[in-house]
Amino acid sequence: MVPFGAAFLLSAILILLVKRVAVKVGAIDYPSKTKIHKKPTPRLGGIAIFLAFVLLVIFDLIWGHRIVGEALELRHIVGLLIGGAIIVGTGIIDDIKGLKPGYKFLGQVVAALVVIFSGIGIDFLASPFGSQLDLGVIRIPIGFAESTFQIVLLADLFALIWILGMVNTANFLDGLDGLVGGVGLIASFVIFFLSLRPQVNQPEVAYLAAVFAGAILGFLIFNFNPAKIFAGDSGAMLIGFVIGVLAIINGAKIATALLIMGFPILDVAWVILRRVVKRKSPFKGDKKHFHHRLLELGLSQRQAVLVFYFFGICFGLAAFFLQGSGLKVIALLILGGLMLVVTYLVVKGG
Repeated sequence: MVPFGAAFLLSAILILLVKRVAVKVGAIDYPSKTKIHKKPTPRLGGIAIFLAFVLLVIFDLIWGHRIVGEALELRHIVGLLIGGAIIVGTGIIDDIKGLKPGYKFLGQVVAALVVIFSGIGIDFLASPFGSQLDLGVIRIPIGFAESTFQIVLLADLFALIWILGMVNTANFLDGLDGLVGGVGLIASFVIFFLSLRPQVNQPEVAYLAAVFAGAILGFLIFNFNPAKIFAGDSGAMLIGFVIGVLAIINGAKIATALLIMGFPILDVAWVILRRVVKRKSPFKGDKKHFHHRLLELGLSQRQAVLVFYFFGICFGLAAFFLQGSGLKVIALLILGGLMLVVTYLVVKGG
């Protein structure tokens, strides 16, 4: 776990520097009627997470050579880092000057396409019943002869939707101190251990997950309530982006990420639907998220965050240990039942 510890220390050191930079450039999150915090707080925490992650990955590429293998080629890693840089860059601009939702979404799309064109994707989905859905049946050739490049239509479209969904789920989730960072940390750990299982056998992905987990934890110690710094859009979107990409490599961890992010995904879906029905912008913030409802029910910020941690850990463990198809169906059904409870609480809250 040396990479994890190194990323943790580097991220924590960088956070101290980023805080000063955030204040100087005016990247401050001020209190408002749609936000929980009571005093101006620096953001841009995502810069520290990203730099710690990138520096450790580059260090390994030069001296360690542990992240290039069967699961990951150099082009995949380059695509992940460039895509991550685009995500963080988009978030930084939004954190400092503000971006219209359309421009922010465009940045997300470009970042996702960079990853897809680097070769990261999924050709099939394994169903809980043992069968497989082939996503590579429609291929569009571009080029000539042996240099022909193929767009795998369904696979690439699925990857695009998946990455964009994870990015925006994480961004919407960033409403309480330590929430998005903690959920991202749990997801990274689960992906790390799952990648080391003999059935998956992706040590390269495990290494990336361990480094990313360390980078998140270095930020989280300053972000847990009461937060000294926020992730900002740069950090929240980065967490969703990296978790989403690691999950689709070879398709082995999509169900895992889906289980861990189940509550946030439902929350995002309901909030967007509610805003659209009321003819409001789906990107306009309010206090109708599930974590806001937990606060209205009397929980403190820390308690509300721990609720998300608890369910993330429970379903992460379920995805790790329940490897049988039928058992995963049961886990998904239980998650579905809990989602109905969440929906009831949110609807009841307005």
